[in-house]
Amino acid sequence: MTSATAYFLLPLDGALDQHTVIVLVLGMLVTGTLLALQAVGIVRSPYPRLRTVETLGTAVPLFLLLLSAT
Repeated sequence: MTSATAYFLLPLDGALDQHTVIVLVLGMLVTGTLLALQAVGIVRSPYPRLRTVETLGTAVPLFLLLLSAT
């Protein structure tokens, strides 16, 4: 499922409450962990530029989806 598909399928009509803040914080932790793991992969990669493009192609849509859903 692409991030655009997930954005349109998720129920995004809720109000800002404690649950939303918890989901945002957990999502940011997951995104940060993903980026940290990807950074290690970039350093160890024989083609670091290619790996960086792959990482950005994954992280940017995920981050935008998280912020727009919150």
